[in-house]
Parts: sequence; C-alpha cells; structure tokens
Amino acid sequence: MGKLMIRKNSAAYKILKYLAIGSGVLVLGAIAPVGTAHLVRNALRDYFRKKKFERGRMRRDMKGLHRRGFVDYREKEDGAIEIRLTT
Repeated sequence: MGKLMIRKNSAAYKILKYLAIGSGVLVLGAIAPVGTAHLVRNALRDYFRKKKFERGRMRRDMKGLHRRGFVDYREKEDGAIEIRLTT
C-alpha cells in the first residue's frame, strides 16, 4: 500500500496539524477540564483576533482532504461542521 504524502506548508497539512493538536487538547481537557478550558478559550480568541477566517477556502480545503481520505466531515442542520480524522 502506498504512502500518502502531503507537502509541509500546504493548507491540507496545516488543517491536519491543527486537528491533531485539537485532539490532544481534548485529551488534556478530559484530564484537567477547568484549566484546559481557560487555555483553549484564550488561545482561540487571540488566534481569531489576529487572523481573518476565510470560510470558502476552509471548505475547499476540507473537501480536498475528504476526497483524499484524510478526514470525514459533514455540515449539520444548524450550520456547524463536524470533522473526523480517518485512518
């Protein structure tokens, strides 16, 4: 079976990296929920203040990752997007 390669500075690489970091934060949150919640909230607030979120580009990149089999995602009725890492 061939190895799937992703360029290190590509959008797909960044999305997968952030999903992996987010998974680690969730595990940490299960161990120490109060402290982790404050850290995550502050980090996300600071990040989105500095960055302009490009919704269309994010959706395009997610579709590309989905086609390649790295993630499974679906948009819920309330507009939220559920993302799952695949193996």
